[in-house]
Amino acid sequence: SPQWVKQLAPSGSMLVPLRHVGANPLVRAWREGGEVIGSVVGSSGFMAIQGKLWDEHYLDFSQPRRNGVEDERSVWPELATAKSLQNVRESNQSRTAFWFFLGLRDRRTRLFRWFSSFGLEDKPSGRTARLEADRLVGDPILLDELDGLYREWRALGAPDIRRFRLRFVPAHSSDVAA
Repeated sequence: SPQWVKQLAPSGSMLVPLRHVGANPLVRAWREGGEVIGSVVGSSGFMAIQGKLWDEHYLDFSQPRRNGVEDERSVWPELATAKSLQNVRESNQSRTAFWFFLGLRDRRTRLFRWFSSFGLEDKPSGRTARLEADRLVGDPILLDELDGLYREWRALGAPDIRRFRLRFVPAHSSDVAA
């Protein structure tokens, strides 16, 4: 909110439960020069707004429609859900990091089930490409696009969610990502 930014002291910071692709990463935001910068410091829960501003898609974990042919492919090894307890944390961190990157990179990103299934959804056609616990499932063309985005994330060093630096701009600004 612009009001929060106005109240932020020059050397202060604020914790913001930011809505991002179906979840709420907790972001620490601060002033740096003339900008408001932030980074993810954890996760948070946040109650959806009620009344006139209610977003009917806020808690949308509906299963995708089955339109056309769906392929199944092997999941990338580091994003497969861990089979042993000792590897669960690493697996979850990698999945969360890729989900966060995907949401920054492609507006079609969504959760299908709370972090156990996420990917791309083409709303007009209903086609999806989903990362499930043990496989990739969906439209062959969207799966290729998802694979390309995965390779892009890997080429960047598969950054963890806490390594992203966020820049906040007013929604009416021309700097807002398209």
